[in-house]
Amino acid sequence: MRKAHGDVIKWIGRLPYYWESPFGQVFVHAGIYEEAGADWWKPGTPEEFFTAMQPMYVGQHFDLDVIAGHVSTETVSGIAGYRGIWFDGESHYYVDSNVMERGEVAVLTYDSETERYSGPGLD
Repeated sequence: MRKAHGDVIKWIGRLPYYWESPFGQVFVHAGIYEEAGADWWKPGTPEEFFTAMQPMYVGQHFDLDVIAGHVSTETVSGIAGYRGIWFDGESHYYVDSNVMERGEVAVLTYDSETERYSGPGLD
């Protein structure tokens, strides 16, 4: 893989661990340290939370919407065979529909005018 896609792997390695949108969202591979609060999650999140954290804040409100992958939506929802995007009813959207096994990507969309999300499992 390194031989065939070394340039892509290097590019990915230079990307930041998260991206915060102007709409009150943080996009991250795994998660953030929410107990630090909305003002301190950036400096307070250990590196491993960004890359390997388990969904420990499911069902808890956070001031930003956290859009994460890392754990399949089947696992985080507890619904066998679930492949859509999963919203915990508070502040967390999980988008990993187990693409490696299923070969499908669940796409989360956000309408900034209505401030509503849509996608498979949310519609």
